[in-house]
Amino acid sequence: GTYDHIRDTGFLQLPHRTTLNQYTDFTDIGCGYNPDIIKRLLDDHLTKVPSEKRICSLLFDEMKIKSGLVFSRKTGKMVGFTSLGNINDEINLLEQQMSKENITEPPEIATHVLAVMARGIVKYFNYPIAYFATTSVNSGQLYIIIWDGVAALEMRGVKVLAFISDGASANRGFFALHKLADGSNVSEDGVVFWTPNRFDKARRIYFFSDVPHLIKTLWNNLKKSSVNRTRNLMVGGKEIRWAHIRNAYEMDLNKNSLAPGLRKLHKITFDHIHLTPRLRMRVNLAAQVLSKTMADYLELQGHEHTKQQNISFEWLTGSLIV
Repeated sequence: GTYDHIRDTGFLQLPHRTTLNQYTDFTDIGCGYNPDIIKRLLDDHLTKVPSEKRICSLLFDEMKIKSGLVFSRKTGKMVGFTSLGNINDEINLLEQQMSKENITEPPEIATHVLAVMARGIVKYFNYPIAYFATTSVNSGQLYIIIWDGVAALEMRGVKVLAFISDGASANRGFFALHKLADGSNVSEDGVVFWTPNRFDKARRIYFFSDVPHLIKTLWNNLKKSSVNRTRNLMVGGKEIRWAHIRNAYEMDLNKNSLAPGLRKLHKITFDHIHLTPRLRMRVNLAAQVLSKTMADYLELQGHEHTKQQNISFEWLTGSLIV
């Protein structure tokens, strides 16, 4: 085949097919927490690490995928249906039977994948330990999935210190489910930010919203902010519009100026302003638009609305301005 031909020519140093098979076939691939992968995590990264340094955070994120069914010749099963773990699947089945007079329907075709990753804090490692096929997971389903992951790690001597996710409503709801009766784990702003570790009551697990995702969310909402669009952001009675950002870029790019090559917003490009669905996922573009450099340039323009935009940047991003 083509792969063997390229490998035989020596143009690219490619591994032998046997080596590839060893990587792909070392375990059965499927939804849920895979004990073989967790064992490999321990063998590759934590074999000689003392117990006090076996600390990690658990990251989880849900991604949109292309829906469809594929037949697996290895397992003889159709792949592409939702799979949220045994408990969640049984709950979904029970709900179907109770609501539809015992008429059981096949699982839905998945539209999203929830990925769960363990990331080392003292000893560096990034290891995906599970994935689940979903149609947009809810907070109750997350509760079961994430605590199953904590159990899988804690029982193997890996201590979980934090949960990290983006600001999706399901994730915020998942954090809120951990509110204690006495309210001791709730901040002054009403945010639940830690919970006791079920497997060691002396330790806490802290909740974090991933900062890059928050920046990207703010950026996307700002892009939609207009009188005639889906958002109309306002601070102190003043509007915050994407048009202000676009106008600042065009003014800085002014090719008719005496020095067209000299720019204050030298990192801002066409891609920052004219976004496509793919570009909206670029966190670095969001951080560069929501930067102190942009805020200073808006203030330099001297217009009333751009002064307000600068104030709004500082209010919205707070310490995120760099």
